[in-house]
Order: sequence, then C-alpha cells, then structure tokens
Amino acid sequence: MKKSTLKIAAVLMCLATCLTAFAACSKNHDEELLYKENGKYYYRPEVGADAYELATDDKGETLVDEQGNLLWKVTNVDGEDQTHPVSYPDFIENGKKVSCQQFTIKIPGGWENIGNYSIMLRNDKKGLQINYSFFESETGEDAVEETAQSRCEQLEKLFAAGMKEGTVELEITDTQVSGRDAKKAVLKTKSSTGDASKDGYMETYFVDAPGGVMSFACACNAEDGGKFDFKAILDTIEFRI
Repeated sequence: MKKSTLKIAAVLMCLATCLTAFAACSKNHDEELLYKENGKYYYRPEVGADAYELATDDKGETLVDEQGNLLWKVTNVDGEDQTHPVSYPDFIENGKKVSCQQFTIKIPGGWENIGNYSIMLRNDKKGLQINYSFFESETGEDAVEETAQSRCEQLEKLFAAGMKEGTVELEITDTQVSGRDAKKAVLKTKSSTGDASKDGYMETYFVDAPGGVMSFACACNAEDGGKFDFKAILDTIEFRI
C-alpha cells in the first residue's frame, strides 16, 4: 500500500479513530476465550483466567444485552439463576470469521485479521485494508452523541480547506451495510504538485448502533480507488447489537 494511502488512513483513523453458536473446540481450552464443552458455552476474560458459563436461551443460543456484552450466569444463595454482563474482548477469531462486541464478519480468502486492539482486515497482495473502530457517545451534562451523520460532518470540517483549494474531494452518500442504513464517505486527495503517486483514496462506512457509531475505513491504492467492492465484504456482517 502506498505511503500516501496510509497517510489518509491514519488521518481518518485519528478522526474516526455474533455471538452465534461458536462451535470451535480445541484440546486446550485454557487458550480459548470462548468455547463450547458438553453442550455449554464458556467465556474467559484472558488466557489462563477462570472460565464462566454463559447464559443461553431455550434454544441453547448465547444471550447478550443491548450493548452486546456477554452474559454469564451465577446461582445466588437462594438457588436462583442470575446473569451478569461481561465486556466482550476486542475480538475473537473463529475459523474464517472474526467477532467483536458489535458484529461478526467473514474474513475473505486472501485476507487476514492483523488487528491488535480492534478488527483490521488486510489483503497484502492487493494492497487493501479495512479498519474497524467504534466511537462511543459521551454521557453527562455536555454529552456528545456519536452518529453516522455527525461523523460525516466532522469529515467535512476537517477537510474543508483542502476541498476549497481543490486538493481534496469528499463525497457523502446514503447507503446500507448488511441491511442497515449507513453513510458512505469517499475521500480522494490530490497532490498539490500534480504528482499522482502522492494521491490518496479512502472510503468509510458509518453505521449507527446503540451507544455510538461503527466505522469501517477502507483503503486501497489511489489508482484503484472505487474499483474494489469493499461493500461486498461488509455485507457479510452479522450484527450482534
């Protein structure tokens, strides 16, 4: 991926910077954050920590709260079952899928998840990358609500000078991601010297969610901008909240 593209990705990242029947089983559950054993699901906060049995519905599927937190169950002194939320890890990989608190997405062939603290999908051969971020709304007296619309407005303010001088193009349209209404922001940067090798391209999809907004920043080489169908990958998402 060209340095100019990575620069644009960094700018956007600074700005904008399912749980459905996981059946993976290995011989060493101590190395798994989420696993199934004897028909029950278990979760551990980190490698080597104690595992908690997860609450399930009458169909045996794991339960989550409105924020996508896992629910582990405990029996109180009266013998009654209760549930407590436990924050979902940054992500959990399960075969060719990777899950975070908000969704599960398929990892396409030729791609890998290289993220450390959030999902980051990359295809080195084609110079493609998808960075995921969740921007949580603030609470309190001076609360700031994060929405797809507000993120797009921040982009417009951030790049206003560049748009005025003709070195930046920003196009914002309505779209959908895996059946949910979303905003698509396409950012193109042009070198002030006319050097095409320094041009950049980024398309970002913003999807509203309870408590904030999901951001999927998709980068490629400038000359390939608009040619690759990032949305086809995002449309494999199964939302958890």
